[in-house]
Amino acid sequence: MHPQGHGSGNLTELCEANRAGIRRSAVFYFGAPMTDRTAKHRRDRTHDAHRREAKPWRRWYKRAAWLRLRALQLSEVPLCERHAAAGDVVLATVVNHRVPHRGDWALFTDRANHESLCESCHNAVAQAEEARGYSVAVDATGWPIDPRHPAN
Repeated sequence: MHPQGHGSGNLTELCEANRAGIRRSAVFYFGAPMTDRTAKHRRDRTHDAHRREAKPWRRWYKRAAWLRLRALQLSEVPLCERHAAAGDVVLATVVNHRVPHRGDWALFTDRANHESLCESCHNAVAQAEEARGYSVAVDATGWPIDPRHPAN
């Protein structure tokens, strides 16, 4: 008997149970429960497939041209530019696009559009700015420095 009372879940038992009119849980397949991990894996695969269709330029990050540009940027500017502006020394691991390219190859490969960031700056600050459409950084007077900010 399975620990949760569903039997061992093997095919013979499931067939016999079906013939006898006993319904078995649909989450058990041949003794292996469909765990939250399995369900998450399926959701992740579906989500990834949708992202590939919605943003086909995501493949560009695996191209040799991008890998060379990335390595060049990180070798020329090895420190996180945002931390460096604050006077901190943090190693950069990500090359960010200052202006989101949104599928524009010329903008994607434009060296002036590349920014060396640490992973935390990229994942927190830069992506939030991209989603929001402007930076929330302020100057010494407390006024937004980004010309795209709604207050400007």
